[in-house]
Amino acid sequence: MPVPELLQLLATGQATGTLVVGNGVVERKVYFRGGQIIAAGSSDPREYLGHFLVSHGFISEAQLSAAMAQQELTRVLLGKILVDQGLISIGDLESMLELKSREGIYDLFTWRDGEFRFIDGQLPAYEMVPLSIAVTNLTLDAMERLDEWDAIRKLIPSDETVPVMVGELSDASGLSSGERAVVAAVDDNRSVAEICLHTHSSEYFVSSVLRRLAEDGRLKVVRPRALQAVEPVRAADSATLAAQAWKHFRRGDYQRAMRHARAAATLEPDNAEVRKDVSNLQNALRETLEAEGVKLDRVPKLLVHISQLTSLNLSPEEGFILTRIDGSSTVGAILKVTPVATLDAMLVFYRLTQAGHIGLDRAS
Repeated sequence: MPVPELLQLLATGQATGTLVVGNGVVERKVYFRGGQIIAAGSSDPREYLGHFLVSHGFISEAQLSAAMAQQELTRVLLGKILVDQGLISIGDLESMLELKSREGIYDLFTWRDGEFRFIDGQLPAYEMVPLSIAVTNLTLDAMERLDEWDAIRKLIPSDETVPVMVGELSDASGLSSGERAVVAAVDDNRSVAEICLHTHSSEYFVSSVLRRLAEDGRLKVVRPRALQAVEPVRAADSATLAAQAWKHFRRGDYQRAMRHARAAATLEPDNAEVRKDVSNLQNALRETLEAEGVKLDRVPKLLVHISQLTSLNLSPEEGFILTRIDGSSTVGAILKVTPVATLDAMLVFYRLTQAGHIGLDRAS
């Protein structure tokens, strides 16, 4: 069922509950009450509220880290903490929450395929900022977004391309603080994907800024770097995928193990046995990484000069982690500001230590 038809069906039926949509990489939840969308969420850390506010210039990485540390102690919602600290007003917070919900749903319209289910009557247990988004208007906006993506792809064909400044940015007064951060991140070396991570931004937000600069003749995009192709995950059923995940784990191929485990969970999200198997594998992987020294209280330190690392074919995630290593911040502190899932980020630390790029010292 096409996404517009699915949303319209729930709106027409005045549904109340949670729509869950996954594509094997990201899972999104859209909450309905009486056919109106009241909120949306995502499993992609870059779409968490804190990272979203960083990308739009409301808070810094350091402020996000401090607020998350307070949240761990108090269990208070992050938005309330930031409002209480005077870092954002209630009005701006509500506007950003609605924009975050809309952006997540717009992205669904770009998916080629996915699995969905609707959980009738189920809404989050925690109190949400009240929103009321009409599906018809949102669908029209999403279709306009697709047209914008078509225009973007003519100039920026993928997130692997590298933007290069060819003209001066003489006037930045018309740019928001988040947009200025994107421009500042263009160093003729970072790919679009790396700029997204560096600024905690979505690909659309970054690409739309770069598109305007390209159309003004101040920026050009060069061909993608030669990246190692990712082998697609294929299996007939979730049990086979889970079995393959364990096989890769035992061989020490933790990256493939994670990909197969997530694919298994997505293929049959309501299969309790598969969910348990995937959870056990993730726990086993976390224990293995911690046994290898990737612990929250360890302090990562560079073992080679940063200039040597720039010549390596690093992933965007590896590049992000390396630029946050300052010789004093712990793994746990870096994880707080990393817009990557915790276990994936721990795998990055593991790969960097195995490659001899960093060491993990005990905190003094």
